[in-house]
Amino acid sequence: MGRLGRRSWTEPLEEDMKCDNLRTKRTYRFRIALSVGAGILFAALIVSSTAFAQRMVLKPSDSPVIDASKDDPYLPYGGVKLSGGEPPSPKTPPAGYQYINWPGFRYDRETKTTEVFLQLTGSVTYQTKFRRRSTTITMDNAKVYLRNNFRPVITRHFPGPVSRFRLRRLKSRRHKGKIRLEIRQRRRVQPQVALRTIGQYTYLVVAYPAKRR
Repeated sequence: MGRLGRRSWTEPLEEDMKCDNLRTKRTYRFRIALSVGAGILFAALIVSSTAFAQRMVLKPSDSPVIDASKDDPYLPYGGVKLSGGEPPSPKTPPAGYQYINWPGFRYDRETKTTEVFLQLTGSVTYQTKFRRRSTTITMDNAKVYLRNNFRPVITRHFPGPVSRFRLRRLKSRRHKGKIRLEIRQRRRVQPQVALRTIGQYTYLVVAYPAKRR
């Protein structure tokens, strides 16, 4: 009876070990939950920053500093304009090709006209397709000088018919060396497409007339 009523000296040690194991499991689970939460938050930040970096949004501005040009009365960004000469010409394009230096956009408040234009190092041949709410222009033997110029340009904040546009490289073999300008429109309208030479640059200009009342 005496032996059966005694507690083993190892029992308190076993209970302490169980408590330590329980604490370790809880701490491990907490760390896993914390790591998963931090990973989700980091992924959300990456996705949001990537989405912002993949497009360029242009908005009108009433600032007299930004919007004071008589030639370009609605140009609230520091890009190129149809006066030629800026930015400086990039390096010489490969033989048989022309560089697209920069895509530009302009809305004229006085004439109510809209222009999407490309500044090039030289003349190119192109094909134009008009659809109900889009215009696509495919240029032959062209290259985009900077990868940043492939980003979509969002222009929906302007009152003209153009809601957004972007440059896209065609990757199939039969389209080798071709760059496409894709323009989305709010309504059905057919713009005028032409090449202009101003100074040392050539411009491919897509001009949309004012809306008829």
